[in-house]
Amino acid sequence: MSTDSSFPQMSGAATGVGSMPGTDVREAVRTVVGALEQLPHLPELPARGPGADMLGRTLGLLAELHAQVEPSGWRITDRPGRDMRRAAAWMREDLDTLEEFTQGYEGALKVQVVGPWTLAAGTELRSGEPALSDAGACRDLAASLVEGVRDHLRALARRIPGARLLLQLDEPSLPAVLAGGVPTASGYRRVPPVEAAIVQEALRGVIDAVAVAVPPAAVRAEVAEGQVADRHARDGHAPEHAGADPEAARREAERLAAEREAARIPVVVHCCARRVPVALLRRAGARGVSLDVALLSQEQDDEIAEAVESGVRLFAGAVPTSLTSAAARASAPATPSAQAGATPRPARDPLSDPAGSVSGVRALWRRIGLPPTSLATSVVVTPACGLAGADPGYARRALVHAARAAKILVDDPEG
Repeated sequence: MSTDSSFPQMSGAATGVGSMPGTDVREAVRTVVGALEQLPHLPELPARGPGADMLGRTLGLLAELHAQVEPSGWRITDRPGRDMRRAAAWMREDLDTLEEFTQGYEGALKVQVVGPWTLAAGTELRSGEPALSDAGACRDLAASLVEGVRDHLRALARRIPGARLLLQLDEPSLPAVLAGGVPTASGYRRVPPVEAAIVQEALRGVIDAVAVAVPPAAVRAEVAEGQVADRHARDGHAPEHAGADPEAARREAERLAAEREAARIPVVVHCCARRVPVALLRRAGARGVSLDVALLSQEQDDEIAEAVESGVRLFAGAVPTSLTSAAARASAPATPSAQAGATPRPARDPLSDPAGSVSGVRALWRRIGLPPTSLATSVVVTPACGLAGADPGYARRALVHAARAAKILVDDPEG
């Protein structure tokens, strides 16, 4: 399997999808940082209200585009209002709290924003129709998203300089966008499906642009090198490599290029719906795909194998998001597609058996012929989706359980 120098080196890692229950950001950050040692994330608290929800948080980051809450949802508007101010204030509070709890932290850190297609599907134009229905609006949203997210990532890098950032694009609407399942304002019609090539191109544009948002160490080295060159010039000397040794200059250029590549911010795309287009996401440049493993079927084995072999990490949603969802999965009748899939039904207490939580992932690995020893570095264990609807106590236990399940992939990959 190929390796990706931009992706942080982790083994037996776990993380959350994003949302947490309640309205206390300090408690949420404390829980996440305490439970997820290798890959903590910036928690989202949608229970606080509009502007703290997934869509509102991202709209609050956009550059030169504004939105407000209408009875039907978020709608593009001419100027920022109280909804955008509230979203920005909550984001500042979240970043302040995360900075406080990660003093001295060095390691991977994940942040989440809504991806361009779910943003277009969930945001209304001034007419009330989804932005997805207007190709120009889709392009404008994607461009604004890029600029806003780049600023967001730079702010995070300044606040937490030891963090190795990962960006998660939340795209739960992506299968519906591709299948023509997004309703119009009336609800009686659907927006026509968007061609896969267009979806892929837009995702690729966003991924490539945000990946270089934070100046890497190579750029800082180049700045320092320029300062050295200036000093040499003042002293009447030339830098050692300037034109005197083309081979040394070539090696230096290669070194800086490799450092830039290693410093790219890897992008993970999350989709907890059925029919996640794994191959499309791989071609778009995603370095990780986050999905609910209970929704996988055998028909997706080949594209998952190809993605993993190319270096894409599988963020495996293997922990039920609540006791209710676990009970629903356990009581659901078996279907041909579920029988063909890899994931067994969870135990009655979904958090009592860490090994059982990842048994489906191990079975998937056996089916697609990948070595079990690669599980620890190729898989990141997560809840099946966000934990906003869970009891706070369950949410804490779920994250701890995910970390224990991930360790099983290190200690006993073959099961």
